[in-house]
Amino acid sequence: MSISISDFVSFTVAQPGLALPAYNVNSLALITADSPLSSAKYGIGASATCTEAGGLITGVTLVSGGSNYTSTPQVFLVGGGGTGAVVTATLTAGVVTSLTIVNPGMGYSSAPTVVITNTFGVYTDPVSVGNDYGTGSETYSLAQIIFSQNPNILSGGGKLVIFPMANGTGTLTLTQAISVLQPQIYTGGYIYANANSATVPSSGAFSNADIEAASTLVNSFVTKALLFVPTANLNDLYGSGLSATISGASQQQSRLLIHTAGLTTARAFAAGYASRLFGTNFNGSNTTVTMNLKQISGIPADSGINETIAYQCQSVGVDFYALVQGLPEVVSTGGGTTTGPGNGFTDNVYNLTWLLNSLQVATFNTLATTPTKIPQTEAGMNTIKSSIAQVLNQAVANGFLAPGTWTGATFGNPASLVTNIAQYGYYVYSQPVSQQLQSLRNQRIAPLVQIAIKYAGAVQSVNGIIYINY
Repeated sequence: MSISISDFVSFTVAQPGLALPAYNVNSLALITADSPLSSAKYGIGASATCTEAGGLITGVTLVSGGSNYTSTPQVFLVGGGGTGAVVTATLTAGVVTSLTIVNPGMGYSSAPTVVITNTFGVYTDPVSVGNDYGTGSETYSLAQIIFSQNPNILSGGGKLVIFPMANGTGTLTLTQAISVLQPQIYTGGYIYANANSATVPSSGAFSNADIEAASTLVNSFVTKALLFVPTANLNDLYGSGLSATISGASQQQSRLLIHTAGLTTARAFAAGYASRLFGTNFNGSNTTVTMNLKQISGIPADSGINETIAYQCQSVGVDFYALVQGLPEVVSTGGGTTTGPGNGFTDNVYNLTWLLNSLQVATFNTLATTPTKIPQTEAGMNTIKSSIAQVLNQAVANGFLAPGTWTGATFGNPASLVTNIAQYGYYVYSQPVSQQLQSLRNQRIAPLVQIAIKYAGAVQSVNGIIYINY
C-alpha cells in the first residue's frame, strides 16, 4: 500500500471565462407587413396598452392574450421618450395571461406603444418561408431572390431572419419594428417588404418620414448594421427626396438603391443586392468584394437609367442596376466627389461594420477570458493590443485592408505610424500608462487606444493612354 501523490501535488481544471461569439454580419433581417399563415410556427396576436404618470409607467392592461406562443414572449415599450421600463409576460398554454411591471422606468412624457413578441423566424431556404407566409406573398418572393444569389448569405454563414410587423395592436412602423427586433437578435442588415398592407399607402411604400426615422435609428446603433433603402422614384435622388436626404445626413449605414421598374422590383433588387454582399466570408483570404459590376440573379436590368440619372446617382451615392454595353451590371457609386466621401462605397461600409464589431468582441473576450486580470501596465495594454492586431491581420488577409502610404493626420509616434501602415496596413497605439489621468486609472479604464487603417480599396474603372511611335 502506498500514499497517493495527490496528497502532495494535485491539479484541477479552472472554468474558463465565457466569451462572446462573433456578430454574424452575414445574417439578413427581412421586416415584412405580410402576416404569417395561421398554421405557422409564430405566436401572434397578444396586445396591451400602458399608462404613464409622472414620467413612470404606472400600469399595463392586457387587451388580448394572442395564441400559438411556444415560449414566453418579450414585452417592448416603444416610444414615449423615457427609458428603463421593464414589463414581463406570463404564458399559459400558448396564451399570454398576464403582464407585470418589473421596473417603471423614468423620463416618459407619454405612454409608449406596447409590443408583445417573439415572432421572428430564422430560415435557410425559401421553401420554409413559403410554408409560413404562402407562396403568393412578397416575403416568399424576396426569400427566393435572397437564396438564389451566388454567393448568398449562407455562403458567409448567415441566416435569413423574418419579422412580421403585424401585432395585436396593428401594424408597426418600420422604426418600431427595428426597435423591437434589434434587441432580440443581431443581424448585419435590414430589408423590408410591405406590399398588400392596408396600413401603408396604396403605392405599397412606407412614408419617407418613417424610412428616414428608421435610417436615423440604425445609424445610431453602437453595434453596427446596415439598412437597405430602395426606391423607384427618381424624385428621391433630388432635393428633399428620400435618397438625397439620407445621403445629405451622412448616414452611411443606410445603403441607397434605385430601380425605376417599380417598388416591388426595387425591393427585390435590394434583397438580391444585400444577399450578394452578405455572401462575403471575412475569415477567408482575399474574399472581400466590391458590388460594382456584379449581377443580381432574378432581377431585370433597369431600362430607366440613362447617363443623366447615373450621374445624379453618383452624386448622391445611390447604387443601381443597368445595362452596360448590353450586360446587366450593378453600378456602385459611393457618392460624393473629390471634396467629400458622400455616402461611401457599400463594400467599405459593410467591411468596416464587420471590423468594428469584430474589434468590439475580440477586446471584450480578452477582458472576459483572462483568468487573472489585465494589469494597468504597458504589458497589460500589449495584451489588449495583441487581440486587436489579430482582427486587423484578418482584415488584411481578407483584402479589406492593405499596406500603403499614409496620407492622413498622424498620432502616437508619427514615424511608427507611417512605417506600420507601409508594412502592415494598420497601426495600433495606446496612450502611455504614465500619461493617463489618475481619475480614469481609479475607474480601471484603459488608456485610450487609437488605430489607423489603410483601405485596400477597389479598382472600379480604368483610364489609359496609348503612345504611338512611327
